[in-house]
Amino acid sequence: MKVSEMMRTQLVRVPPQMPLAAVIKLYKTIPDSSRMSYVVDGAGRLLGVVTIFDFLHLILPEDILDTKAYQLLESKENALSYLRKALDFQKDRPVSEIMSANYVAIGPEDLFLKANRLFVDKRVTAMPVLDEKGILVGEITRRIILNHIAGHLE
Repeated sequence: MKVSEMMRTQLVRVPPQMPLAAVIKLYKTIPDSSRMSYVVDGAGRLLGVVTIFDFLHLILPEDILDTKAYQLLESKENALSYLRKALDFQKDRPVSEIMSANYVAIGPEDLFLKANRLFVDKRVTAMPVLDEKGILVGEITRRIILNHIAGHLE
């Protein structure tokens, strides 16, 4: 089976100049969205990828547990206030500033077995699917492959 037979096509596609706050808000409106935002140019060519981890890392720094602020964040009200301030600090920053142009991709005509091998070898959980011109046409994940296999076992 080809990747194109399984891939997800409802993706978060954003232009490079889109502010981070606007990109993060997109996740609220898209059901079953991927864990990645794909930064594309006007022609749909993939420029870079931003993961949910990247967004959370900006808002919730790794060392938060090592600070006194951690104790203040135990209450819901304080935590929400902190998150709003953290996002407000980054809200106008263009998504292109945090995207990674170093990503593993696969083609729609490749077999899902190749995708599985790349997941293992490159230690990734999702990959953009790009056509021969570099245009983003979909996304494949380990879960999509497993769901597809499970659906055909009955």
